[in-house]
Amino acid sequence: MIRAYARQTDANGRVRESREVTAAEGVALLKEPSGHVWFDVTAENEPDFAWLEQTFHFHPLTIDDCRQHDARAKISDYDGYIFITLHTPVVANGETSSDEIHIFLSERYFVTVHDTPNNVIEMLAVIQAKNFQLSEWGTSFLFYRLGDLAVDAYFPVLDEVADRVDTLEDEIVSITTRSQLTGIFVLKRDLVFLRKTLGPMREVFNALLIRRYAVVDERALVYLRDVYDHVVRFYDIIDTYRDLASSALDTYLSSVSNNLNDVMKRLTIITTIFMPLTFVTGFFGMNFQHLPFDSDIIFWLAMSAMIGSAAAMLIFYRHNDWL
Repeated sequence: MIRAYARQTDANGRVRESREVTAAEGVALLKEPSGHVWFDVTAENEPDFAWLEQTFHFHPLTIDDCRQHDARAKISDYDGYIFITLHTPVVANGETSSDEIHIFLSERYFVTVHDTPNNVIEMLAVIQAKNFQLSEWGTSFLFYRLGDLAVDAYFPVLDEVADRVDTLEDEIVSITTRSQLTGIFVLKRDLVFLRKTLGPMREVFNALLIRRYAVVDERALVYLRDVYDHVVRFYDIIDTYRDLASSALDTYLSSVSNNLNDVMKRLTIITTIFMPLTFVTGFFGMNFQHLPFDSDIIFWLAMSAMIGSAAAMLIFYRHNDWL
């Protein structure tokens, strides 16, 4: 599916016309000096890629990147346009993944390519529907709006991660369970994935600010710098959450170790208390006709001493809060 949004200006640069057009009309408008067009392509099959290659003569490597679904965020400079790959987060069934948006940015056209419907693209389309102008800076400002929406999409994901971290910390402090260990490892896996996604995106926006590409209007750089600041902030937040997740794992392991030590301590105390009683039953329970100290008085004295020592140990352990 191909959608196109066109803008035309007069000789003074004022917007003369803005509307949604067909793909063929958009291509025709590119032949006019005042035409600026955004093409959004949901590339579901090979004819969509063939249309991109035949219409714009994009480099074959960029078309191959659009076909694949495991490209990292990057930026490449070609003759007359730059090729950019961004990632937007997707949370489904408790797992975090990402969608790729491939972008061809030129002074006259702005092409977005994705294999499935994308929420960020739809939000940008709604914004353009309410304010159908592609702004006075044309495609550069439109790319800024898309990049800003793509980066801001990580806000709710990081908020959800923060809630998971807080919940795990509270649960571990109160009582430890096996499910908490699974939750910690899932959290660490999601944080590693987000870090691997945002790291290259940080490089993309940094390159846009440093290299000053010819197709990017300089007036849009201050806005792109704001997007870059957001990416850096999110990247730092992810590092903080990774440290918290590692601390939660250490706390979990320490808590499990402390619980085990407490159990072993109580079992040792119980064993110590019953040792005198075990001695008495073992000594006087031997199967012999005559035993040493075979006297009722000695027997009861020994029993009293053993029971007294067991009671004394019990009082001592309770006094020291070991039981």
